[in-house]
Amino acid sequence: RSVAADARLMRWSRMTGKCNYALALAQPARIVLWSPDGGSFVVGAAGGMDLHLLEGGAQPTTLPHEGGAPLAAAFAGPSTLVTGGERGILRLWDMGARSCCLLLDDAHESRVKAVSTTVLGKRHLIGTGSSDGLVKIWRLEGIPAKASLALLHSISTRVRLTCLVLNVLGAGATKPNGSARTHKTAAAEAPKKRSGDIMPTKKRSKKATTLLVAVESTQSAQDSAAALRGAKTRGSDGKVVLRGILKKRVP
Repeated sequence: RSVAADARLMRWSRMTGKCNYALALAQPARIVLWSPDGGSFVVGAAGGMDLHLLEGGAQPTTLPHEGGAPLAAAFAGPSTLVTGGERGILRLWDMGARSCCLLLDDAHESRVKAVSTTVLGKRHLIGTGSSDGLVKIWRLEGIPAKASLALLHSISTRVRLTCLVLNVLGAGATKPNGSARTHKTAAAEAPKKRSGDIMPTKKRSKKATTLLVAVESTQSAQDSAAALRGAKTRGSDGKVVLRGILKKRVP
């Protein structure tokens, strides 16, 4: 699905690449997101986030976004929606109660332009990026009705961010060859213990959980953006799109 300034929601076929369904919206929109369970979707417009249910044919429910239109949004599980907007405000929504369960009016010093979520163990991590280039990593705690955010990292990229993606590395990731095959190979190469031999004690190393933060920013060609490590590609509009990858250890 996609939305645009023409106040229409369009559904596209993956097979043909053509639009096979169009829905007239009450106003132009800039955000559309499917819920993780696939039973609903939200559309972000000037008035807030409109929740559309696929079954029942009910009218959409508006989640009011006071102080400006939502600029970024992401689901943190099927029952929690995270939105960012003007003046650095970050909101958490309880989708079951259709209400805002947490509002941080000082999450950032400038507008929140990007929001991304990922899962670490049984908890959700939330990444937010503001137009001043600051990326913050939060841990979502508690149930939606009593949700809270714990700040884990604050990263200054010194570029104007337009996109942000989180991914967890080293947390239960399966090796390409498979864990069973790796274990068998290691056992075959290990020396056999004989009577009277003293085998060295192996130290157990703690595996660090690394959070991969990929950010994207459009800067003018003459601006310096050496803060990000990654590829530089020049866009068709004569600007440079910077894709940087930052790694942070998650406690």
